[in-house]
Amino acid sequence: MIKDLEDVKHSIHNKTLALHRMQFTHAVLEKMKENDKEGQLMKATVKHTLSLCSRIFRLKQESSEIEDQVREVRKRRLALKKEALGKLMEMRAAKKRKEEKMQALQSEMLKKGQGSMEKYLKMVTLVQNVLQGIIIGSRVNWAADPKLKEIALGLEKNPAFD
Repeated sequence: MIKDLEDVKHSIHNKTLALHRMQFTHAVLEKMKENDKEGQLMKATVKHTLSLCSRIFRLKQESSEIEDQVREVRKRRLALKKEALGKLMEMRAAKKRKEEKMQALQSEMLKKGQGSMEKYLKMVTLVQNVLQGIIIGSRVNWAADPKLKEIALGLEKNPAFD
């Protein structure tokens, strides 16, 4: 019962407020119909209020349009950022593949170079051994001839050990 009583009180209060608003509006309209100074001032105030309301409405619409444009710019910016990140990842991957190819190529070239070098070192060692054999086998006194001595002592140096 108390709740019902409270609801009735609120309803009566709201209806009273609505009645007062209607009475006030009626009194203002009657005053505005009169062509005296107060009526003119009230009409000017109402016109000014209406112009302010219409301006507020226009500004809200413009603000809404600008907010929509900002949202679109942010969407495009985010899309560009994602695209740039994707391109950056592609560039990094391409750079990594290029570096891997270069390393593989360098190691392959190094292996080929080492193989060639070993082949030529064997050939040089063989030539040195043959020359030593020729000098020793010819029974020439290589120690007495300075040029021959230099050649014979130079043959002892093995390029494979340098």
